Amino acid sequence: MSTIQTRRADGRWTGYARVSGMDCAACAVELEQAAGRIAGLDEFSVNPASGWASWVAGSAQAIDEFVDRARRMGYALSGSGSDVPDPAVGRQVRQGRSHLLRFLVALLAMMQIMMYSAPEYVYSTADIGHAETLLLRWAQWVIALPLVLYCALPYHQRAWRAVLDGRLVMDQLVSVSVALAFGLSSLRLNDISQPVWFDSIAMLLTLLLGVQWWMNLHTARALKHLGALQPDVPLTVDAKTDGGWENRPVVQLKQGDTIRLGPGQVSPVDGQLVGRADQQVHVDEAMRTGEAAPLTKQPGDTVYAGSRNLGDSLNMTVLALDANSSLGQLGQLLRKALSSKPSHRALLDAVIPLFVAVVACCALASGVYWGVVKHQPSQAWSAVVAVLMVTCPCALALAQPLVRLFAIRSLAGSGVLVRSPEALDHVHAVDTIALDKTGTLTTREATLNQTVDLIQDDAWPPELLDALALCLAQHSTHPLSKALVQVLLPQAHRVSLDSTVRLDHIQSQAGKGISATVQSKGQVVVLRLGSARFVGLSAWQVQPHQTDDPVSSVYAAVLSTTADAASGEPKVLAARQFDVVLKPSPGLSCALTALSDRHRVVLLSGDQPNAVQSWQPQLVFDARLGGLTPEDKTCWIAQQQAAGHQVLMLGDGLNDAAAFAQADIAVAACGASTLSAEQSDFLLMKPGLQAVVHLLTIAQQAHRLSSQNLFWAMLYNAVALPLAMANLLSPWMAALGMGLSSAVVVANALRLRTPNPVEAR
Repeated sequence: MSTIQTRRADGRWTGYARVSGMDCAACAVELEQAAGRIAGLDEFSVNPASGWASWVAGSAQAIDEFVDRARRMGYALSGSGSDVPDPAVGRQVRQGRSHLLRFLVALLAMMQIMMYSAPEYVYSTADIGHAETLLLRWAQWVIALPLVLYCALPYHQRAWRAVLDGRLVMDQLVSVSVALAFGLSSLRLNDISQPVWFDSIAMLLTLLLGVQWWMNLHTARALKHLGALQPDVPLTVDAKTDGGWENRPVVQLKQGDTIRLGPGQVSPVDGQLVGRADQQVHVDEAMRTGEAAPLTKQPGDTVYAGSRNLGDSLNMTVLALDANSSLGQLGQLLRKALSSKPSHRALLDAVIPLFVAVVACCALASGVYWGVVKHQPSQAWSAVVAVLMVTCPCALALAQPLVRLFAIRSLAGSGVLVRSPEALDHVHAVDTIALDKTGTLTTREATLNQTVDLIQDDAWPPELLDALALCLAQHSTHPLSKALVQVLLPQAHRVSLDSTVRLDHIQSQAGKGISATVQSKGQVVVLRLGSARFVGLSAWQVQPHQTDDPVSSVYAAVLSTTADAASGEPKVLAARQFDVVLKPSPGLSCALTALSDRHRVVLLSGDQPNAVQSWQPQLVFDARLGGLTPEDKTCWIAQQQAAGHQVLMLGDGLNDAAAFAQADIAVAACGASTLSAEQSDFLLMKPGLQAVVHLLTIAQQAHRLSSQNLFWAMLYNAVALPLAMANLLSPWMAALGMGLSSAVVVANALRLRTPNPVEAR
């Protein structure tokens, strides 16, 4: 079976697959009910809009059993992104062509049937003539026959399978209404005093098939756009060996291997760029950011899987492979987003069978009332057919899944990847936005404002301390460490570290810094890089800033491995202060203005309060809070929630895991650790706040359109059903109403398919 499955730590299997053979939301319900009868298949759900399914199974055999059962039901499950040709792909193409052909046949037949039926609506049979009326009716019957036997065949098949399984599905209403209308019209062919409904059959099937084809067309485009986020990657790559370079399969690579990418080659793995300190390469990361503008990379930077090398050959060290790479996790997140169902779907899945039963009872009641009570058999059959045709639970079932699908597509186009699809249904309620500063509202571009020797030692000259700080910073993913690497790397040639100097026991502490033991010339010391308190400095030892520019300070200190007798803490042998200026992200002021129009915007930072207050004073926040630990941020969010606020937290995913878990909505900013922010609901693939503005805008639109669709679907059925029972709607009016109600839902959802150019800038 060509599906995407992985085994979890608890021994159970989880996977995703694309389902071919689905025509409407009823198919999703049918598959889920069939999955519920498979032993060992613990969870199974299908998104009726995207056609993606997800499951959790106790054994791999359970999903294999379900695939066989689905195949007998007329469906096929297939994976995506496999290098092996998948026969289900050809099946999907053939099904699309067959669906289009059925729609074209129905459209052609409808035009002919309406041409032949029009005289009976305009003129009396006496004006037309008896023989001529019979000829027009027989012509309609001949043309309607392929409609019933070919165009409506999928509805008949699914309706019959549901009968055999003892289920009520929406296809049964379509199948019964078409068969009943055709059978009654066939019996009335020679009785010109009774109406026939061949035109109603043609209109119903044409509109249903047309709306389904229209929806599938735009759904396929949205899925194709999302699929483009995962480019084709090479199966082999040049890997370094003791004897030089050899072409090696990607599946044989190991973490730590050195590989070489040629000009124009796509990276199959996440890797760290290696080379000369002054080397710069250009890569295309449109897969992650959605922008075609190339990015400049320097040694030490991460080259993500799926990125294309735009320059000369480059070398990099493998960091992550397969599912652990950014490309693998990106695909996992996309499949999760596409296979999940909206929050109301479980309720609708339970309501739809009841809805079908209510419609059947209404049709029966209408027939009894007009036929038995009113003694009007002709009106009774007309009311029964109209009731069966007019109801449209398809619009109700597709009201929210379609909007969510196009919202996910629109967000991906603007650089926002949905990690938790369920969170998309709740973003509209956010009224407070909490923003981290460093790494979130700043770029990686940095300048070194000043360096200060706080504690000097001849054994540890400033040049040596700079080199050691650079080595330690390269092992950290914190934005300030990356900035320090950027400003110190050009100076690295000034000091050549002795071959005996190496870093051991490297440890990173969230919100504090990074440390390691250093062995040099027989001496073992501890090197720390981070906040002043973390490296062992007191407030009076820190040099105040000599400039009005807002800076972020990083401290490097060498400590003895033995504790001081007086304080009990390791003695600081040498310490150095780095004042780094980080540039704000582009468009920050405009984005903050847009966010402040509807939300409270609060800056939460671990930097010193005075630095937070002086940072970019022209930017307007509702509050600026500095000196916060990760625990302080979590407590602040909890206090806001206790006051009734819905909080969105935007951070770099490094020190904000606890705040992410506490916040109602968690958004991870663009950065090297974005895809590892396990607590986040959304991932920003572009720097800056414009993507957050677009996220909130699309979420508001999606909520509004979903509400409109649900309201329209319920209102339509609430109004149309009584009118049909009262014989105020003829069958052709009922068929027209059913098709147009679905078209309204699809057209309303399509308003989200393309990002607004103004908002996306």
